[in-house]
Amino acid sequence: MSRARLQQLYGLGLSAQVLPALLLGVPLGSQLYYPPDLGRMMVLVALGCSLLSLCLAWQQSRQVRQQPDSRLSAALLLASATGVPLLLASVLWRQEVALWWLLPLAGLCWVVSWWWLALWANRKVDGESSMIGKGA
Repeated sequence: MSRARLQQLYGLGLSAQVLPALLLGVPLGSQLYYPPDLGRMMVLVALGCSLLSLCLAWQQSRQVRQQPDSRLSAALLLASATGVPLLLASVLWRQEVALWWLLPLAGLCWVVSWWWLALWANRKVDGESSMIGKGA
């Protein structure tokens, strides 16, 4: 599985979450009032969801009888780890919690995701030929 293919799938999964968040969340966030405690609670929800998505993606990529498409599923799970904080930040954009906690969390998840995608692209799994990527 090539790194570019995994990154494309990750980008597709992330855009499927971020585009509706921007189109619906930003206008909704400007119209509604959210108490400050809700913002703090949403940071904890985003952190929990991101950690869960990262753990599930790591587990999916390291299955004992791994299929070639299991890394594709893991790439989509990684997109959720980044997408959840971005989704919540788009709704809570008027609160400083979005700037100070949710966006850095999304950035950290993005960096971890790209690093893991690079690791997974270099690993051979059952069902893949050893000649892939060697020019033969």
